Amino acid sequence: MNRLILITTLLLSHLLLAQVGIGTSTPDPAAVLDINSEIESGVYGGLKLPTINEADKTGIPTPIPDGLMLYVIDGSNRCVELYDATSSTWVEFYCMNKVPVASGVAIDNTAPFITETINFDSSGFSQTDAESDTAGTSLYQWYRADDTAGLNEVPISGATTVSYTVTTADDAKFIRLGVTPTATTGASPGAEVYSSYTSQVEIAPTTIEFDPQFNSIIENTTPDDVQLVFEFPYVSTTAVMVTVSSDDYSRLDETGPVIITIPANQTSPFTTTVFNIEDNMVNDGDALLTFTITNVTGGMGTNSIGGNDQDLLEIVNDDGVVLDLINEPFETDGNGTRYITTTAEMIGGSGTNYFTRTDGSDIAATFSNVDGYYFAAQDIDDVSSSQAQQLIFNSIPNSGTRTFNYSIDLAEDDDGFNQDWDSGDYFRLQYRLDGAGAWVTILEASALATNTEPMISTNVGGTSVGTAITDSFQTFTGSFVTTSTTTMEFRLTFSFNSGDEDIAVDNFIVN
Repeated sequence: MNRLILITTLLLSHLLLAQVGIGTSTPDPAAVLDINSEIESGVYGGLKLPTINEADKTGIPTPIPDGLMLYVIDGSNRCVELYDATSSTWVEFYCMNKVPVASGVAIDNTAPFITETINFDSSGFSQTDAESDTAGTSLYQWYRADDTAGLNEVPISGATTVSYTVTTADDAKFIRLGVTPTATTGASPGAEVYSSYTSQVEIAPTTIEFDPQFNSIIENTTPDDVQLVFEFPYVSTTAVMVTVSSDDYSRLDETGPVIITIPANQTSPFTTTVFNIEDNMVNDGDALLTFTITNVTGGMGTNSIGGNDQDLLEIVNDDGVVLDLINEPFETDGNGTRYITTTAEMIGGSGTNYFTRTDGSDIAATFSNVDGYYFAAQDIDDVSSSQAQQLIFNSIPNSGTRTFNYSIDLAEDDDGFNQDWDSGDYFRLQYRLDGAGAWVTILEASALATNTEPMISTNVGGTSVGTAITDSFQTFTGSFVTTSTTTMEFRLTFSFNSGDEDIAVDNFIVN
């Protein structure tokens, strides 16, 4: 009985005070309820709201008091809610949200040299969000460190885009990229995610080479300089000296190796005169010289010589020797090396339409006096965009007033009657000087009227005008004189737009 009286007395005294203290005997005078966060010495806790889901929330008895607070968990939604009795609605007082998460951060250049650029490689990058919040623009920051463990890592000032150009400040450092995902709604930003480190940054090596190329110069050519094209993968901020030697100086003005200078900040390729040809006025035949890079000095980083460090030059003797400047038998495919065509070589119509090099086995035409492979054309507009197409030979050197001789073998598939060339059909052998100006026709085959046989209508310096083109290969020759120029080009022009209108060409020679 005495115990009951004691409990009742304590409860009454609590109610009279109108304050409750949990874990404290001195609640704050302004607080109805004052909870001390320390559960026991060094152990702390917090206030746990009543937790409920949306379905169970409907079971709260009405009327629901204004300001009732709950913690609602329903699926991925987690919200603190207050009841607004005036509008009879639950108000989401605060909803929790997970930040976006990024993965797959990588860079495209893991072994950069100074002055090279590193880019964010987005191919494997992804961003996820637990609440499917819309992704925002990612934040980028590049870092440099003393090793791949991140020793003394610091963010690089101003390096906050998807690309970073390595500077001298990065010498001997390791670079990596940090990407921070963001969202346009919900919690943002997420945690920064990093790429792997690059290898140790160093100055780009000075590697010099020139690509092997076969070239020829006639002894009396003007100018007589030998120009070499130097290649290097990285730009040097200082000048580079390259020593080039020849295996034979008897045909050169120079008597020993030559040192050339590639200026600072020069971009690749770099072309300059290294040697000069000497015309010794002796009929001593042609010579094939080999030029070699023997030393590289200056430049940035480690000096070295590239893999292609030799260049071949043919010096053509001009003293009492007839030189074939062009000799094209079509026995090997020369398209792209000795000549080019204005449309791709092709065959159509079961071999009745063609513009191609052939041995006759893949076209519907028959010739006699055949010498292996040849170039042939028929009904060209059925295999290309136009009936008029050209085969253009590589340019050849030309200096002084010179006489050129030419010869060419021609044939046309005879259908047994009149061979069906029309007045608009033609084949022409032409040249032009210095890669410009009008093309000059020195030999032409054409027809006088519709459905007539083709014949030679122009042959400069030759004697075969009026000769018919038959299905047996014939050789036509001529000669002409040019003025002083640097280079000249030859081309074969074909124009045929119907069946039975064809030409075959072989053994084209210019000397």
